[in-house]
Amino acid sequence: MSTPPFDKTAEVEATITLAFFLITAGLCLHEGSRKIRKACLTAYDVLLYFAYVDVLAKDIIALWLVKKGACSDVAYLNQNHHEKILFDNVFFALAGLRAATTVSVKLAVLFLYKQVFTLDNRRFRIAWCACFLYLVPCFLTIDLTFYGIIFANKRRTPHVRLADFQFGKIAHVVVAWLNTIADMSILTLPLPYLLKLRVQRSQKAALGVLLCMGFLATAGTWANAILLSVALAKGRDMSQAYSSTVLLIASVAECAVGVLCACLATSKPAVSVLWSWLKAVSRGAETHREFTELPQRADNPETRPGVKVLSVEEMVQMRSRPAG
Repeated sequence: MSTPPFDKTAEVEATITLAFFLITAGLCLHEGSRKIRKACLTAYDVLLYFAYVDVLAKDIIALWLVKKGACSDVAYLNQNHHEKILFDNVFFALAGLRAATTVSVKLAVLFLYKQVFTLDNRRFRIAWCACFLYLVPCFLTIDLTFYGIIFANKRRTPHVRLADFQFGKIAHVVVAWLNTIADMSILTLPLPYLLKLRVQRSQKAALGVLLCMGFLATAGTWANAILLSVALAKGRDMSQAYSSTVLLIASVAECAVGVLCACLATSKPAVSVLWSWLKAVSRGAETHREFTELPQRADNPETRPGVKVLSVEEMVQMRSRPAG
């Protein structure tokens, strides 16, 4: 029995749409919390907004690539020469936006650490500076350099598929592991200080949820790095659609979880206001239901004789009348 052609167009489209909806909701909570606290714009906020704009552009490009057959073997093979050149150029633009989004989110979290913990402690200051230098000069430069080399090789040999570039496979693995190191460094940076905090249980629970989300994002980067390493070690031949699908989903999931974690870290005021409003609406609905539940009509055989049916206004007056 022949294997059916690879096609994950609908799944990737749904993943991109859901991820963007969650990011938008998280950013709205963050902005609402900033308005409630009447806080001024900081580097953390600016980097978050920049990351959101990057995600918007990246998701639009990703959806265009999916529509053009990035996740379908049949649609990709039916492209003509000029469409494939345009497809490859757009894919490289997506890779650049992914790198910018990843670095922006990680820098936003670093500046949030600086805002919360300050840099008075010498050890924390050294660790913070080391993470910053690793991200900007090291990780970003290596990531963009690798993709630049792959793009130059693709321009020289346009007949070779992107999935067949051996250097490209190695570059994806190296960038994935460098990204994993960056995630682990940023995630573990505040742990010694968070363990010593004496806060309420609700605040500890909120911090625990954020840390779990951070570990989830880091687990995603670990899984991506391991899968790419195994595929490279076994010499597995991946189709262009399969390779594009893995890269698109990994990019979308990583950026979405990163931006969402960075937004939720300061969203407690908006979440508290929203939760209070929901409880007030729920209480109002219950009170309205109690006031509008009238006795049964006198012509109902189950109703006892002599029961007077009160109007809503009379019931409200009776409830507001003091006892005794």
